[in-house]
Amino acid sequence: MKTKNLFLALAMSGSLFISTACSDDDTPNSGGTVDQTVPENVIAAFNEMYPSASQVTWGIRDDHAFASFHDTTTRSDGQDRNKRAWFLLLDGRWDMTETEMPYEYLPDSVRLAFEASEYAAAPWQLEDRTVEALRRNGSETLWVIEVEKRENNVETDADLYYMEDGFLAKIIFDADENDDRHGFLPQEPGGSVAAWLDEHFPGARVVDVDSEYGLIEVEFIHGGMKHEAVFDTSQSWLYTKTELERRRLSEVPAAVLEALRTSPRYTSDGDIDDIDRYETRETAFYAFELETRFDVECTVYVSADGQLLDSRPDLGTGGGGLDGTGEIGEFIASRYPGAVIREFDEDDGYIEVEILHDGMEKEVIFNARLQWVRTTWEIGHASLLPAFVLEALEREGFPLHAIDNDSEAVETEEGVFYFVELDAGNVEGVVVDGTGNVVRVIYDD
Repeated sequence: MKTKNLFLALAMSGSLFISTACSDDDTPNSGGTVDQTVPENVIAAFNEMYPSASQVTWGIRDDHAFASFHDTTTRSDGQDRNKRAWFLLLDGRWDMTETEMPYEYLPDSVRLAFEASEYAAAPWQLEDRTVEALRRNGSETLWVIEVEKRENNVETDADLYYMEDGFLAKIIFDADENDDRHGFLPQEPGGSVAAWLDEHFPGARVVDVDSEYGLIEVEFIHGGMKHEAVFDTSQSWLYTKTELERRRLSEVPAAVLEALRTSPRYTSDGDIDDIDRYETRETAFYAFELETRFDVECTVYVSADGQLLDSRPDLGTGGGGLDGTGEIGEFIASRYPGAVIREFDEDDGYIEVEILHDGMEKEVIFNARLQWVRTTWEIGHASLLPAFVLEALEREGFPLHAIDNDSEAVETEEGVFYFVELDAGNVEGVVVDGTGNVVRVIYDD
């Protein structure tokens, strides 16, 4: 279950305010230590590659050294340009150079793709007229455009990563304001992971390879679509997620669509936001993210053979290595004592962790900075609502017999809010806060 729109609805009510904005800092950030000695072979490789560099400062992060500097050799106007070049400490191999440049320097393919996207129109706007090129050794160049929006007192930033041909390969929301793009250093899948890709997706264009939470995740482009293949630490394949845009709805099997349309959550095809197809060792299924008439986003799962599912099937990750030792695991153990982590996923730049707590399935959402954003869960039958919620509804004159059995809750730093669906005249829903106050009534338009 996802309640992003409910989150905004609460902000609109004036009862909830949260800002996830990041300010853009043009000062290069090391992301690591800067007082270590940079090997001579690295400095020699840098000087050979950038003989006209000026204002050079060095830093070290993990197994790479990086130089932040100014360079005039690649600009026809002769003006300085901020750059950051990364070299492998072991042998001085160059791996990536980040270059800041004016928006007008974008390749036509990238510029046209961006200007045709939803991110080029209100409420989105460019953070400034500067973009970045990530030129990577042995991997495709990525072009990064940063946009932002402010809606209902909520600020959101998005980093858009485009391939050379204008394909939008990745979106990261609310990234660290000092993101040094370290995560996009070129990585080639090795061993059985590479063999699996060659067999199942020959010619795949790898965007990113991550080893996190005890899993190996490979993001790649194939057949004009984005895919993510996930492997365990022994490099055995677990599952593949393929992102289908709504315009590809016609490619979804008819039996799957027929099952989707029988869901009580379904309203119309126009309310489908995202479609993902999963294939695991055991099964294949579709995940439809729907924007319902109650301003709440939810996910409906349908098996590949057209069976409506109660929940997402097991992806075989076994909790993905989130055993409580990392930041996310520690947060969950502290805030939700006794919780069992079932699955984690990444969606739209957010980390989503499914837990079992107090007998309920909950989804804990973190941003790219591993900061907790919210937790959501389905309550279901009206009898499971807290007594103070029922009392608040009765006090405000809402008939309890009109409560639908699809109530939900969202928890943020501001507290817990309950979304209660009603079938009472022109009232579709009521939002009640954790102190028993009705903070918003949603009417049928």
